[in-house]
Amino acid sequence: MKKSFIKKGLCFLIGLCFCLSVFAIPSTVVKAGKSEQKVVSEDMYGEELSNQKWFRTNDISHEQGKIVFEKSKTDASSKIVSVILASDLRAMGIDSSLNGTVTYKFTDSLDGEFYTAFGLERPYSEINTASAICFFDNNGKVGVKVVNFSGEVGDVYVAQTSYAYGEEIVVDFNVYAVGSLYLAINGVSLINHDNAIKVNGMGYFGFGQSAGSSVEIYNAEVRSASYDTPTNANIDETFSDGFNNILLYSEGGGSGYFTPEKVVCEDGVLKFTNVTVTGFITTRHEFSNFTMTYDIPHIQRVAEKDSDGNVIIPATNWMGISIGCSTMKASSAIAVAQSLFFYMMPVYDVNTGKATNMSCVLLSNYNIVKTATIGDEHNFFNPEHAIDVEGKERVVNIKVNMLDGILQVYAKYADEPVGKYFKIIEYNLGYTPLGYLQIWGYGDDFSYVQNNMANGRESYCANFWIDNLKIENKDAQANTFEAGFVSSKFPHQEDYVYVDMWDNRMDTLYSAGVPVEENTSSEGCGASVGAVPFMLLGLLGGVVAIAKRRKDV
Repeated sequence: MKKSFIKKGLCFLIGLCFCLSVFAIPSTVVKAGKSEQKVVSEDMYGEELSNQKWFRTNDISHEQGKIVFEKSKTDASSKIVSVILASDLRAMGIDSSLNGTVTYKFTDSLDGEFYTAFGLERPYSEINTASAICFFDNNGKVGVKVVNFSGEVGDVYVAQTSYAYGEEIVVDFNVYAVGSLYLAINGVSLINHDNAIKVNGMGYFGFGQSAGSSVEIYNAEVRSASYDTPTNANIDETFSDGFNNILLYSEGGGSGYFTPEKVVCEDGVLKFTNVTVTGFITTRHEFSNFTMTYDIPHIQRVAEKDSDGNVIIPATNWMGISIGCSTMKASSAIAVAQSLFFYMMPVYDVNTGKATNMSCVLLSNYNIVKTATIGDEHNFFNPEHAIDVEGKERVVNIKVNMLDGILQVYAKYADEPVGKYFKIIEYNLGYTPLGYLQIWGYGDDFSYVQNNMANGRESYCANFWIDNLKIENKDAQANTFEAGFVSSKFPHQEDYVYVDMWDNRMDTLYSAGVPVEENTSSEGCGASVGAVPFMLLGLLGGVVAIAKRRKDV
């Protein structure tokens, strides 16, 4: 009874952590590789102005999904700047450094100028130190011009059209790395990027002013060309001697209904056994662009039962991979909530219990972005496809590519030709996640299994093996290092043979022929010699006394 209660308690805590991880962690997009990064998007101003995404003064407010400047509360120092950097990626075939759409509404007359600034050297730079699309009062209307504080003196461009106060002003712009600019307002093109206007788009983007303004900013989405290359090492792991602890980290087991629940190296493979939400292996270094391959030599496709008919190893459930994990040591339940991830799982027939097909689901922070259903021909969960002509279990090959924002997942059997890979899923994210890579298993937790048993339903855990894991850094400017090998296995310790040398060493502990009161020198360690034997006598009691008497004989 006590053991059952403890298991339920552990299960509850894990479930609580799982729920908190889903609802408490904000949605984020991380720049990496060669990608187009969101500098401003609705999740950065729709609910709050996060200090993790913006550098801003405290007088900038948020109201009903809008960024708000109030004339009576703001001044020339007021600003809000994104912390995402725009880069020059022309060498990688990307011409645009910054582009987007922003809607403005000026609710009171402008006393100064309001800037949509870009090319700032730092997020905390003065707002008038780079280039900007500038709004000003033009005879009672809102005028528009382009300025380049860091280059030419004066205005680069002044629009001939003005707009009414209180009117929605929709600005579309594209800043090219060569310094040219495209600008359109309310669908009317004002500047074509082929002209001689020169601005600087590489740097940080934000909003600010030269005097207090009353303006609402919304429906804003701005993107920048970004590149980041994490330092990592190519991984080639056979699990023959544990795994390389310098490059990989693993946890697994301890909270499920079926035991043992573990992720451990055995027989030259990494075994996921009865894993629910706590079993994974992850990289110790971050990746952005990469190719990952690994083998699955065994999948528990049918539940294993004991002689009494009780399930001891359930059929496997999810096989998942997280990309862009923010932390190396998080359990799979937390890792998937913080990252892009996908999982492959069997779809069981309710009548036969066989996996008639399989599905693949791609999610970002638990928001489904794509699903795919794979027919029985390529369904490696079906036990009827699992045995080769020699009666051996067929090894499944998995291949995952993340290249400049495009995710591709492939699978095939090892006994099929190299080019036989079947594409399970493909999706263009528009950005390249940066973070740790994690392979994980997922299944029914303790209370869920109990509920299934009570209602006559089958339970599932992650029960599969992986082998020959390879991860290759595919960044255009790969930043890799050579790693040595430290096995994840505990080193073998030789048994210590104890030899009793007590009698031969008693003279170093106590000299019976030297009276204690005469040994009072303070030079060197002599002052403590007399005290040590009595401290030892007090600690060791009769054992030391017996040893002394034996030496005196």
